[in-house]
Amino acid sequence: LVSIASLVVVASLGVRTFFGLSDAWRETRRLAELEVATQAAFDQIGATLSRAVSSSLTRQALSGEKRDDSSDPRFWDTQLADDRISLPIYRDTATGDTVPGRVTFAIERDPLGNELTRIDAPLDTTAAEPTRTRILERGDVLRLRFEYADPATGQWRSEWTEASMPSAVRVSIAVAYRERIPVPESLTC
Repeated sequence: LVSIASLVVVASLGVRTFFGLSDAWRETRRLAELEVATQAAFDQIGATLSRAVSSSLTRQALSGEKRDDSSDPRFWDTQLADDRISLPIYRDTATGDTVPGRVTFAIERDPLGNELTRIDAPLDTTAAEPTRTRILERGDVLRLRFEYADPATGQWRSEWTEASMPSAVRVSIAVAYRERIPVPESLTC
């Protein structure tokens, strides 16, 4: 009887350990997928920034807007970076032509989850509707921050309104899985 009880205890410990390892592996895999998706978003932003066109060619300048958002109920009384950047580029059309356009990167906030979005628009605002593409949808984008290196001073600035291009753009993105940060049913202070 004692040996049967010992076997039951050992088997229970083995099953518990197996499920614990399975959960840890699943979490590791999900975090790796989120990291790959975030790196792809960085790559896309970097590739777009490298195609930025001088304002002397398009009469439109890069603009960087510093914004903060405090409407997320999961982070009450906390300002989350909600920056956006908009820049002129030459974009390829379906017919193979290259036309001037404007690309904006921003967070689209939603109670079900926030997504990093790329908005492509023609410079001629009467030509067509902008197209929206989600570039980071695996996770919940919590904050997006752009900083701009001033070529004259070398200092980092949180906004860019100059006609010239910054010498560099620093991008910070904070993401999490939606399930990891529960939405509270109500908040009282």
